[in-house]
Amino acid sequence: MSRRTAAGSPAAQLPGSVRRPPAEVPFGFSAPLGAAVVAVACLCAGAFPSPAAARLWLPAAAVAAVAFLSRDWRAALAVAGVAFVLVDGFLENRSGVLTWHPGDGVRLGLLVGVAVLGAVLGVVASSPARSGGAS
Repeated sequence: MSRRTAAGSPAAQLPGSVRRPPAEVPFGFSAPLGAAVVAVACLCAGAFPSPAAARLWLPAAAVAAVAFLSRDWRAALAVAGVAFVLVDGFLENRSGVLTWHPGDGVRLGLLVGVAVLGAVLGVVASSPARSGGAS
């Protein structure tokens, strides 16, 4: 007698084992590591000329990647905050001076938006319904 999954296909499991979704990365790991990844992305973005869009898109892509891989919205928002401070202080201004200009709201909104989108896509991609479907 074989066991069947919810989708109806035979389950290839050991007796007594339970299929679990992948665990989230703990906040204590994902936030500091994500901040380090964003810092490296900002260093790389500093090589582009000042008006280049890559000076914002490279850190934004790093925020999205960290949010997707960690699947934790708290870590994603923390990393987006660090990214905004680095972009504003070192890419838009010089020598770490933090100021507020009219375009900074758009930058902050973009970084928070990609953080939330990355975390949501990470949760959806790792949901049990997608990983345990019938073949």
